[in-house]
Amino acid sequence: MKIVLLLLFVSGSILHGGEFSDIPKLIVKGEASLFKPADQMEMTIGVVSKGDTSSAALQENQQAVHQVIENLRAIGLPDSDHQTGNFIIHPIYIKSNKDTDESSQGTFSHYEVVNTIKIKTLKMDLAEKIITTSVQAGANQIDQVNFNLSNPQAYREAAIQAAAQNALADANTLATLMGVRIKRILNLSLDRWLQHPSPMMLGRSQTAIEPGESEIHAIVNVIFEIEQ
Repeated sequence: MKIVLLLLFVSGSILHGGEFSDIPKLIVKGEASLFKPADQMEMTIGVVSKGDTSSAALQENQQAVHQVIENLRAIGLPDSDHQTGNFIIHPIYIKSNKDTDESSQGTFSHYEVVNTIKIKTLKMDLAEKIITTSVQAGANQIDQVNFNLSNPQAYREAAIQAAAQNALADANTLATLMGVRIKRILNLSLDRWLQHPSPMMLGRSQTAIEPGESEIHAIVNVIFEIEQ
């Protein structure tokens, strides 16, 4: 567990306005991070095809995408774990160094078709096979590979509890050191909690993938009334 704490001791005169503006206060910010093994993988597989005509580029792209999907099925990835992402078809123009007309599109070069497949799966053991078999089928773009938790909500309570305990413990320590007593809680808030996906890490071979851990982070803010 990684814990970061920030403590601030203030008097009521520092805080402007509000019902408790004249009350001496102790403000505590407690943070906690939990690290859990990732159990879900997400990635985007792309097929970029070129052709002299739009129909030629499209036909080549469709064949490759179809083969990618067939290969994914063959290794055991369910259809529910992937879906079509972006689809783009557009002409490519090239400007020569001699072309000084900024409004000119340039000389037509070819048509380009981009088709992507988004994958989200709990089958972590298929990570290497998904990449390898997709490239073999004609995919030439592998983007946004990350590993995260399929149900981060399950760890939210533990992260919040740890952050709150850290805030309370340090508030008591600081109050004792400063010779004051904590009387009551004036305000309690929870910052937006976050999940930080783990990055893709290469293993012993170039295609070996190790998921790593995903971080769940929580921040609790507490304002106490204090007295001598």
